[in-house]
Amino acid sequence: MPSGLLAIGEKAFSGCTSVTDINIPQTVRRIYDGASGTLKYIGKENFRSMNALTTLTMHDGLESTGESAFCVLLKFGSPYISESVLEIWQYAFNNMP
Repeated sequence: MPSGLLAIGEKAFSGCTSVTDINIPQTVRRIYDGASGTLKYIGKENFRSMNALTTLTMHDGLESTGESAFCVLLKFGSPYISESVLEIWQYAFNNMP
């Protein structure tokens, strides 16, 4: 993804079955439908069913994940959850190994 990117739309990566790794630039403020501050929120189902995803790099500052944000990631290892996370919505990591 290009540096300078501010926002990524809802369900942007949902169902991308061949993607193996994603590096979210520090410039991204919101993964959903708008942008403000540092990355604080990942929207509903943004990374759902990315069956080949093994690596996802995000920077500290994330506070909340949307419902089913990371569910059905069949090859993903253990997720790193930053101390800045305040809430994880239902089914966020559902059906992961």
